[in-house]
Amino acid sequence: MENNILDLAIENFEQKNYDKALELLILSYEKEDCKEWILENIYNCYIAGNEEEFRNSFQKYTEKNSYKYAYEDCLIDFIPYREGEYFLFDKEKQNFNGKISMSEFEDFDIQSLFGKNEFSDVLIKFDWDYRKIGVFLKVAETGRKVYAIVNDVRRALSFWKIPEWESYRDNFKIFSCEEEFQQYFHRNTAEYLPRLVFTERQEDTDLLGKIIETEHEYRLTPEGRNNSNVLLTIGIPTHNRGNLLLKRLEHLIKMPYDAEVEFVVSKNGSELYQEEYKQASKLPDSRLKYYGIDETIMPHLNWYKTIEKAHGKYVLLVSDEDDIEIGALEHYLKILSENKNLSQIRAKTFSQYFFIVDREEGKKGLDAFEKTFLRQNYISGLIIKREAFLSLNVLNYEKYQDNIFYRHYPHEWWCAGLSKMGNSLQEPVQLIVEGKEALYKEIETYEKLGLAKRDDVFDKESKVPSYASYESRFQQFYGQVEFLKIFFKNDLIGIGKGMEIIIHKLSYLLDFVRERGYKKQEYLNVIDQFASLTIEVVDQFAFEDEQKLKLLNVIKHECENLYANQLEYREKESENDED
Repeated sequence: MENNILDLAIENFEQKNYDKALELLILSYEKEDCKEWILENIYNCYIAGNEEEFRNSFQKYTEKNSYKYAYEDCLIDFIPYREGEYFLFDKEKQNFNGKISMSEFEDFDIQSLFGKNEFSDVLIKFDWDYRKIGVFLKVAETGRKVYAIVNDVRRALSFWKIPEWESYRDNFKIFSCEEEFQQYFHRNTAEYLPRLVFTERQEDTDLLGKIIETEHEYRLTPEGRNNSNVLLTIGIPTHNRGNLLLKRLEHLIKMPYDAEVEFVVSKNGSELYQEEYKQASKLPDSRLKYYGIDETIMPHLNWYKTIEKAHGKYVLLVSDEDDIEIGALEHYLKILSENKNLSQIRAKTFSQYFFIVDREEGKKGLDAFEKTFLRQNYISGLIIKREAFLSLNVLNYEKYQDNIFYRHYPHEWWCAGLSKMGNSLQEPVQLIVEGKEALYKEIETYEKLGLAKRDDVFDKESKVPSYASYESRFQQFYGQVEFLKIFFKNDLIGIGKGMEIIIHKLSYLLDFVRERGYKKQEYLNVIDQFASLTIEVVDQFAFEDEQKLKLLNVIKHECENLYANQLEYREKESENDED
C-alpha cells in the first residue's frame, strides 16, 4: 500500500501535478516508508528552489529586531504547496504538522476585538503556533504593534521565513519569556508600553499586567522618563489660577500613558494662588514640565511659550479651568499617529463646541482655511502640529498689535497660517469638559486688589464682556478685513471666501449678545449698521460680478435673519414683562 502511494506520488510529480504529488509524498512519509529518501526528495524538489527567499525573509525579520538566532536555528521548515500555502515540517520531531495558509488570516473583525481601544499596542502570550493567533498578525498589518511572549522561540521564529509575512514584519516582535519582555521596555523607555493583554490563562494576564504597571511607574520617575517619542503634549498656559491648575494636574496624572504624552505648564503672574503653583510644580510625575515666571505677560505669548517648551509632535492646548476626557485620548492619539499631514485639529468640547457632530476634513490650502477660520475662538481642544507651528514664526505677527482682531484672537491668525502647512480636521469625539467660567469672579477679586475695574471688562446690566460688545465686534470686523488683505494679498478668490466667513460670523456674534439682553434698544440701529458696513467693505474690492453678487446675497440673508430674530426676542421680552 505504501509503495503504491509513493509510486502514485512519483507519477503525479512527473505529470507536473506538483500539489497532488506533495500530498502523496507526505502521506507516504507518514506511513514510514523510505522516510529519509522521501524527505530528501521533498526538500530537493520543493524547498531548495525557495531557500534563498526563505533565508532573506528570516534575516530581514531577525535583523530588524536584533535577534541573535541564525537561520539554521529554526526548528520548522515550510514546504510550498499552493499559492500562499505551506506544509510544516518539524525538524526536531521529524514529522509533518499540518499546513498554514495566508487565507486563514483574512476576514478577522479586529474592531470588535478592541472596542474603543483604538491606539494602544498589544501584548499576547502563546506557545509558538501562529495558526492559533492569526488575528494578531492582521492587527500588526494595520499598524498597531503586537508584542508576543512565546514558549518556544525557535519554532516561533521559524514562521518569519514565510515571504508573505512581510506585511506583518514591522509591527510584530517576539520574546522568549516575561523577563526578556520586561527588560526590553525597561531599556527602551521611548517605546510605548502595550496596554491590551491577551493570554489563555488569567494568571498570565495578571502577571503581565503587573509587569506593565511596574514599568509604567518607573517611567513616571526622572530616571525612567524619555522625551524623544512624545506624540502629544498637553499644554496648559496659566495666569493667577494655581488653585485651578492643581485640580487639572491631579486629574491628568491618573491617565495610563507615559512615553506617549507630557504635560507642559507655562505659568505667569504673581498676584494670586502662588502656594498652589508651588504644590503643582512639585508633583512627583516626570511627565510634568513646569515653567514659571512671576511677571505678567500677554495670554497669547504664554500660549506660544507653552508650545515652544513642548516635546510632542502635536500640542493640545487646554485652559486651566477645563478638564480633558482621558478616555477620549485613545481616539485622538490614534488620529495623530496615523495622519502625518494634519497641521491642526479642532476637537469637540462639552459646551463651546458642542455643535460638532460630524467629522470635517480640510485639504491643505484654501479648503483648510475655509473649514477652520473663525472657528478657534475658544482655545481649549485645539491641537496643532508643533513643528509646523514653530516654522510659521508667528511672533512676526506682533507688528499687527494695532489690529484689534489680532489683539483679541491672535490664535486665529496662527491657525490660518497652519492651513497653508497641512490638512485640518474637525472631530466629533468630545475631548474637553469646560469648567465654570472663572473670569467674572476673577475680575471681582482683581477689583478688590486695585488691579482692574469690573465695569471696564463687563457690561453692568447684561454682564457681556467688553470684547463682545456691538462696538468691539464692528471694530474686529474691520480688523478681519485687514487680515484678509494681509493673508491673501491679491488673491480675490481667497478674500471673497474669507469675506463670506467674517460676514456670517459678525451677524452671529451680534445676535448672540442681543439674545443676552445687551443694549436692546439700540439693536435696530445695529442691524442697519451691519448692513451698511458690510456692503461698504465689499465695495472696496474689485470682485467679479458673480462673486460680488454672492456676497451681497449673504448680507441680505443675514439681515433678514437678524430682523426675524429681533422680533422673536421682543415678543419673549413682552411676555416676560407681562408675567
